[in-house]
Amino acid sequence: MALISKLCFASGSPSKATELRHALALPNLKFSKVNTPDVVDVNLETLTRKKISYITEILPDIPFFVDHTGLHFDALSGLPGGQTGYFIETLGCQKICQMLNGFNTRAARARTVIGLFHDGNIHTFEGTVFGTIAAQPQGDGGGFDSIFIPRDFTKTYAELGNEVVYEISMRKLACDQFSDYLEHSFTLDDGKPYQKVRKKPVVLGSTHVKPNSHVDIFISHASEDKAEVARPLAAILAARGYSVWIDEAEITLGDSLRRKIDFGLSRCRFGVVILSPAFFAKQWPQIELNGLVARETASGEKAILPVWHGVDQAYVVGVSPPLADRLGVSTSTGLQHVAEQIIRAIGTDTARD
Repeated sequence: MALISKLCFASGSPSKATELRHALALPNLKFSKVNTPDVVDVNLETLTRKKISYITEILPDIPFFVDHTGLHFDALSGLPGGQTGYFIETLGCQKICQMLNGFNTRAARARTVIGLFHDGNIHTFEGTVFGTIAAQPQGDGGGFDSIFIPRDFTKTYAELGNEVVYEISMRKLACDQFSDYLEHSFTLDDGKPYQKVRKKPVVLGSTHVKPNSHVDIFISHASEDKAEVARPLAAILAARGYSVWIDEAEITLGDSLRRKIDFGLSRCRFGVVILSPAFFAKQWPQIELNGLVARETASGEKAILPVWHGVDQAYVVGVSPPLADRLGVSTSTGLQHVAEQIIRAIGTDTARD
């Protein structure tokens, strides 16, 4: 078996190395800046193999890997694929968005292919994220980040930010496959096998929760905050190894907040409650919130973790005094920070069925 400390990522983009170190849980992953010649080909796997053929002349004696990422538009029969970078450089993101205006679909796939050169052989791994192309660029991001909206989200990669994208990107999915190979072919310097980071799944909706089973975190939220906060926060927590219950059935006016939260909390160790103007605008009775707080008080164990989204303590005081004396964490500090504070509050001893 090869030493994983010898593994090197070869690319012209140092920022890619940052994301790959995160996805592979290899903070010391070596990086070699190599600019490969431009190759005209829409096939990502072909481009990846050609990159490897070129780099073997530069890094002949060590295991290394490369990647190539592209967009496939349904309206253009899968183009531009491997030439996405050329399209963006030539047309710009604004014109690419406008180019799709004449078609009846803006559906697209963002795809990454990782190619590993090891023991004289080439191995490829891929990840695909389905989504749509925005009507116009949104957010400040390189490549196609400002125009690609992943499925189940309402914001582009650029708007979601690295803390979310690192957990849901096509590169992350490709890395998951890549990690499986590394586990069986590479060891740490002390001879122990490399182990990939394994996460528990996000549990979507009550029908996915088996009787008498438990998950770590229940996320209570208004439907208006699902795409911007609840869903990406669930993805970050799941990537950190926690199982998450998030109700994908929208909660509408008149639904019992207490019933919704009680259902999740009966199966979860902790309830993350996203407090926002939309949350309080649902006009749920304060007695339900009081009942939830009373339930926690009766058990003597902390279970409710408030997350403030578009509100502060003064706002909460005005609408729900029982929750106002609790320290909350604001989404204005970033969802990664919110997740860290949640993990700090609940500890690392996750639930087991």
